[in-house]
Amino acid sequence: MKHLSVFLIPILTCLLVFSFALPRDPGKVVLTIEGKGEIKGMVCAGCKRTVENALKKVEGVHQVAVDLKEQEARVEFDPERVKEKDLIKAVEETKIFTAKVKKRIKQKGS
Repeated sequence: MKHLSVFLIPILTCLLVFSFALPRDPGKVVLTIEGKGEIKGMVCAGCKRTVENALKKVEGVHQVAVDLKEQEARVEFDPERVKEKDLIKAVEETKIFTAKVKKRIKQKGS
């Protein structure tokens, strides 16, 4: 039994330490993008790029996919570093578009 613990203790210690280093489930949200003032919404590749770039600049955002047809942006982010209000603020700082949460995408097992 003593010999077994010599092997198990280091293995269990590694598992415990590395479990804290594993990445957490990312937050996923779909934002509805709307135009401000005279602008009715995203209408071109330049609009799409403006929204993508604004969201990608938020530290903690992993992935952004903007859909012109649906007028929405799907964003994957680190929920420990980014809040939904940060994403909305980033879009609104373009001074061209506004954003609101359309839906939150639940993770498996949550």
